[in-house]
Amino acid sequence: MEAERDKVLMEAETKKTDKASQEQAKRIRDEYERKLADMRNEFRKLQMVEREHKRMQARQERERQELMRYQVELKELKRVKI
Repeated sequence: MEAERDKVLMEAETKKTDKASQEQAKRIRDEYERKLADMRNEFRKLQMVEREHKRMQARQERERQELMRYQVELKELKRVKI
């Protein structure tokens, strides 16, 4: 995205250097900066979701192991009782 922005700005600057061209370049730059900021924010959100997902997976694995331990313990108690 940044490379695309730079390319478009360079093309605009090589065509003309008058005031209208400079304003157009500023608009283009501002638009790309806004898009980049939005993409960075979205990326941060996705990273947060990914970290939360990993935490939930680890928790689920711990609970699964605990459940298996309880099942083994229950079988052992039933065996001893009989």
